[in-house]
Amino acid sequence: LFVTEEAIVDVVGRAYAGTLIKPIWFMRIDKEAIREWSFADTRDRFKRLDNAITLAMPGSSVAAGFVQGVLSDIESRSVFSRVPLLLLLAVMVVTVLFFLSMMVSYLVQSRDGDAALLRSRGVGTLQILRLYALEGLGMTALAVVLAPFLAIGMVALAGKLPSFSGVTGGGFLPVEIGPAPFLMAAGAGLLCLVIFVVPGVLGARGGLLTQKLRSSRPPTLPFFHRYYLDVALLVI
Repeated sequence: LFVTEEAIVDVVGRAYAGTLIKPIWFMRIDKEAIREWSFADTRDRFKRLDNAITLAMPGSSVAAGFVQGVLSDIESRSVFSRVPLLLLLAVMVVTVLFFLSMMVSYLVQSRDGDAALLRSRGVGTLQILRLYALEGLGMTALAVVLAPFLAIGMVALAGKLPSFSGVTGGGFLPVEIGPAPFLMAAGAGLLCLVIFVVPGVLGARGGLLTQKLRSSRPPTLPFFHRYYLDVALLVI
């Protein structure tokens, strides 16, 4: 029998005075609100509810084991589902860094002649730094501005993929425009600018005589670069 609190207290309490009972309350949970909570937030809220009920009514307990079990199961599955994504991101980051190192090495070699001519005409290191910085800004500024919007658009379009059709119903993935993509784009642009400018400035410290010596007696290329193994590794 499902009865109200008033029926237990007023009717049964007067009819059977001194009787010990074990009442059970069923509380409705707003499923839509729970979907907005994180795993940690949900677990913390249930723990606070258990503590509040126990303090208000000593000897009572909150039977939320089913919900806690579902949360633990989903959380463990999400951890294992993140492992392939982390491995993929690690491979992508290593590939990008390797590609940048290749481009920087070839860039420094290609700029030796120009830097030597500039040095022979009295151009100082500060002027070369300013020249390379302006050139680098021209390439990275546009990418920094466009990258966040491209990323947000691609994430939204991913909802059209069959993998997400069960979640989105064929619509776009919901995205929120916040400061994080713009800050990450600015940090990546600054890093690329430093990678572009610093090696070129360091390689321009030698003069025209040094460049002529390198041309007449070029340094031996490493085995890795001589047979283009770096390019093959990048393709793989």
